Amino acid sequence: MTATTTPVDPWANPEGSPDLPAQVVITSFGYRHAGPPAADLTVDARRVLRDPHTSPAMRQRTGRSPKVRRHVLVTPGARELIRHTVVCALDLMLATGWRITIATGSTGGRHRSVVLAEEIARLIRREGITAAVHHRDVDKPVLPASTTGGGS
Repeated sequence: MTATTTPVDPWANPEGSPDLPAQVVITSFGYRHAGPPAADLTVDARRVLRDPHTSPAMRQRTGRSPKVRRHVLVTPGARELIRHTVVCALDLMLATGWRITIATGSTGGRHRSVVLAEEIARLIRREGITAAVHHRDVDKPVLPASTTGGGS
């Protein structure tokens, strides 16, 4: 007799909720590494948010760094983009009853997309909703600057 295995759901136990599956799953990614992951909502930060990659002092850091986080969040419109994404995701979740997936993308997936994903999750959790975050490309090498934008 052969044992069968059930695929493990990486979002089954999001941070802070050991017994509940995530109601919202957020993935940060970089467009220059691969295409965006499948998602109900996709936020493209490449044009609207300041790129920390353009600063040599922040290039090797990630969106987990407080300095990078501040740099991104003081961009005009950043907090509004985050707030509107949260409202849209929660409205969609309430209307459908489904688990909602959000993808946040930037050029390299190391700076802006990471900050967005973490801030969206923080606000969703503040509403009592479970949220899981996955940073697909944050640990990949820093990309060289391109002619179409920075590297994060």
